Amino acid sequence: MNEHFVFWASLVCLLAGAAFCFLPAARYFQKVAVGAFGGVLIVVGAVLMTTFKWTEVAIKVSGLELRLAEAEIAKQKAELALAQTDGILAKVKIAASEEAQAQTLDAIFAKLDANETKPVPPEYVDKTKRILQDAGLTIIPTSTIPTGFSWDQLK
Repeated sequence: MNEHFVFWASLVCLLAGAAFCFLPAARYFQKVAVGAFGGVLIVVGAVLMTTFKWTEVAIKVSGLELRLAEAEIAKQKAELALAQTDGILAKVKIAASEEAQAQTLDAIFAKLDANETKPVPPEYVDKTKRILQDAGLTIIPTSTIPTGFSWDQLK
């Protein structure tokens, strides 16, 4: 809304309100009964005189509504991002479980066996699994993590 329009409209309302209040109030100085119409004029005058304040309040409220709507949109986007991240982390958690680790390492050594003429000794497989477990290392297949995902998104 144009600020100049608000100013001039509020000024007109203030002057009209003062005029409406003056007419019944002048009757009190002359000791003449005002009546219901005079009471209505006083109420209308008071409302019109405070219109500029109501306009200011309406402008502020509309600004707050806009910010509230923006905050709602930001909240929905954050909830969506959180749900996506939770889904990704759930897949990673499943891939990091002991069963999945055993399957992943078995798949790695099976591929090694298939590519080599001499199979990998079972002692070497067990020792490698134990070393990885003792070091706290987990092997997660890249297929678990979606393309375009960055761990920086979790920060």
